[in-house]
Amino acid sequence: MSKQQHMIDITPPDYQAIREEMTFRNFICPVCNGKGSFSEQTGRDEWETTVCDYCDGTGKIKAVARMIERCMTHGSLFSGIGGFELAAQWVGIPTLWNCEIAPYPRKILAKTFPETRRYEDIRQLSNPEHVDIISGGFPCQDISLAGNGVGIAGSRSGLWKEMRRIIREVRPRYVIIENSPALLLRGFERVLCDLSEIGYDAEWQCLSNADFGFDHRRERVYVIAYSDEVKRQAGRIQ
Repeated sequence: MSKQQHMIDITPPDYQAIREEMTFRNFICPVCNGKGSFSEQTGRDEWETTVCDYCDGTGKIKAVARMIERCMTHGSLFSGIGGFELAAQWVGIPTLWNCEIAPYPRKILAKTFPETRRYEDIRQLSNPEHVDIISGGFPCQDISLAGNGVGIAGSRSGLWKEMRRIIREVRPRYVIIENSPALLLRGFERVLCDLSEIGYDAEWQCLSNADFGFDHRRERVYVIAYSDEVKRQAGRIQ
């Protein structure tokens, strides 16, 4: 197979065309179920009716109008050459900032995402701009089965505590974590406890490259954490 056949097209879709095509599509508001308001019990026999602020009381939303108005934003930690940035770009989510200490990946980030603010050392990063999503694959050298087995307390994988600090400072709606599946045996309970302490619940799954059609089985664990605010909103929608 030629080298060219292995290349992946990273050209993002024409999001503007997609938005224009969907501009006039109306949908029932998922928060109030199309009623324009919802009732909440404030006492034993007392109820309060509140106008739904998501649809402004109309019971309907225009999907793309809401998508543009409430556009999600992304910040990336331990960015490497920008895998999560590229994924965000594909679905129309701008990456406002990233953080990578290695010089060569930083050059690639500067060339590929020139409008993104770039930070270098997560240990010196403090209170970056608010974003809706923070992603990061903190170093796995102390966790991986090919490493020294120290675990999440090691000098490199222990940088998780810095990622936790940034999450606590920024308070994003969602957090995406990627790491070696050995994390499940060498420190995952620390990650889950830390997330819980700062107000996040989490779900996780191990995925292999083979699951997506590639001819090797490199597995990684992916964690999706969501804030208590998101959890409460999901309860209202149900």
